[in-house]
Amino acid sequence: EITESRTRPKYMQGYIENHIFYIPLHSEYLRIKPKIYQTNYMSRQSGKSSAKPTARQKKGNLWLNLADSRFMPWIFVAVFAVVAYILLPGLNHSYLRKVEDQSIFMSGATWWTQCVDIPGGFLSYCGSYLTQFFYYPWLGGTMFILLLAGLWLAMWRVARMPRSLFGLASVPSAMMLLALLAPGYMIYCIKTPGYPYIGLLGFASSLAIFEVSRHIGQKMWCQTLYVVLAVGVLYVPLGFYALLGVGMCVLRELRLNWRTGAVVLVAAAVCGALIPWWYYVATETHVMKCNLYISGLPRIDSYTGATVTPYIVSIIFLLAVALLAPSERKEGASRHAGRNLTIGVLAFIAAMTTVFAMRHRDENFDTSIAMDMAIRDNDYKKAVEVARAHKEIPTRVVGLLTHIALNRLGQAGDSLFTFPIDAVEYDSPRSDRSLRDVLSRSLNYNFGRINDAYRWCMEDMVEDGPKGEYLKYMVKCARLNEETALARRYLRMLGRTTFHKAWADRYMAYADNPKLMDKDPEFAAVRPLMAYNNMIGGDDALIEAFVSTMISNYAGGPPQLVELSMQFNLIQKNIDNFWPRFMLYARHNKRLPVHYQEAAILFSALEGKVDWRQFAIDPDVQKRFEGFMQMAQQNAGNSDAVNSELFRSGYGNTYWYYYFFVKDLKTT
Repeated sequence: EITESRTRPKYMQGYIENHIFYIPLHSEYLRIKPKIYQTNYMSRQSGKSSAKPTARQKKGNLWLNLADSRFMPWIFVAVFAVVAYILLPGLNHSYLRKVEDQSIFMSGATWWTQCVDIPGGFLSYCGSYLTQFFYYPWLGGTMFILLLAGLWLAMWRVARMPRSLFGLASVPSAMMLLALLAPGYMIYCIKTPGYPYIGLLGFASSLAIFEVSRHIGQKMWCQTLYVVLAVGVLYVPLGFYALLGVGMCVLRELRLNWRTGAVVLVAAAVCGALIPWWYYVATETHVMKCNLYISGLPRIDSYTGATVTPYIVSIIFLLAVALLAPSERKEGASRHAGRNLTIGVLAFIAAMTTVFAMRHRDENFDTSIAMDMAIRDNDYKKAVEVARAHKEIPTRVVGLLTHIALNRLGQAGDSLFTFPIDAVEYDSPRSDRSLRDVLSRSLNYNFGRINDAYRWCMEDMVEDGPKGEYLKYMVKCARLNEETALARRYLRMLGRTTFHKAWADRYMAYADNPKLMDKDPEFAAVRPLMAYNNMIGGDDALIEAFVSTMISNYAGGPPQLVELSMQFNLIQKNIDNFWPRFMLYARHNKRLPVHYQEAAILFSALEGKVDWRQFAIDPDVQKRFEGFMQMAQQNAGNSDAVNSELFRSGYGNTYWYYYFFVKDLKTT
């Protein structure tokens, strides 16, 4: 009777098609729910439009057609992929390399043991494995975007959203994209291995826990046993995300049946409270007691709104899904398809707007990262080009990296003061430590203070764990100190990585045959700068002040060290220390770099103790200095702020401008 509908009256057809029937079949019941069709009877009875738009309603309505289209999700994903690719390997190529540089993955049991020693460590292990592919930003970026798309699809499937709401499911993926782009200077202070991926993998694990609970039966004992096992088995590998997944299961049960939900809630609360505590007491874990229930979330020295927001929004979104998601997805078109598509599009736009608004945007940070990676690659010309293209007022990090690159190219004497020198505040929640975070290793190493460079590598590795940058500097410092056994130890660690193995093999050859180091231009440039009483100093994290003071007080040594000392005395405006180093330099060099000439003629005019005419000063420099002094006399009544702008266009690239108008540089 139910299947024969051709001769049935329309009013009966409408009644049958909108009701559920149970038909006896061998003492069991077969549940049938016919598809919902538009009928004149139901339209007349309800006075409302049908559940499915008619062909006439859809004709010419592009929005409804798009909502029902199978290709609509692919349009969302394609737009997301293009935007994410622009943001990652496009605009943040050097940043992705630095993310990999501040992480590491090593094959073997040692790294596995170190990662899984705390709850959520399995996610850190997997995340660190995936993070290493950022060594090639285009490859790592592509993998990251694909996994974000996978999280998006999983979110859509688990939430049982109709196709027209596909855009709404993008929120967690967009937040994980923001989590990667938000840290800025805090990338140096992240203590969680595999930081870029740990949230992505963690939330996917929570969704999996929630989805499995739907397929194990709805009896009270099944759900209760499931949440107990989920906490007991998955807390150690997943940490916080196991508790989140169980919390989603509890919310779902409370929505479906409050009696069953209450029992499941009690079981989950007891296990969720006791099992982490038992793990902390019974095992030799390194997790801190205060982090027992949030272990697996990223640990950063200083949190910002941009680093916390992605996780708060994603957690709230998953809990909302647990409360509101239907048991089954309603396939096919509905009268709400157009409205749902609007909601999905607006949610997608809001999520991506949040990414653009909250991601870390600071030209000084981007410049410092690009210059640092170029110097690490021994590409000093590129570092200078990046500094030259910098448009904003520079931080001291940018200024010092410029000094390193110019000094290595032998151009500091002619070009150092042609670059803007300033000390704008760092865009960081702990700006007083930003220079120490970024340059404590590079600055000391490149200016020959290898023991201080090694010391900072060791201190940071104790606090944050091993990272590729630390191990490489430690290898170089050990080789320069002729500590072969120590260098081999770190090289064996790098040899267990995927992308740093070639680098490790190259430096292992230096350990086997130290004479090969003489042909390495990097070591050849650093060694002459070590001709002093090398010992660990006490910089108290005031990196630039300590390095500058120590080097400016060097007396004698190889020509490279004498010139570097003279440069730092120019920066410090120390006239007394400048003259002996300048005279020594002038005695052994026929040509004097422009900035040295500018300093000599200026200091001679200011003090009158040394006659600049005994040195090979270019007539052009002399003529330009006369013009500078004449202009100074004409504007003597102006304030320094006014004169700074007046002199900038004509003399902003001279040491004279730096000496008179660049004052009170703040450094750390």
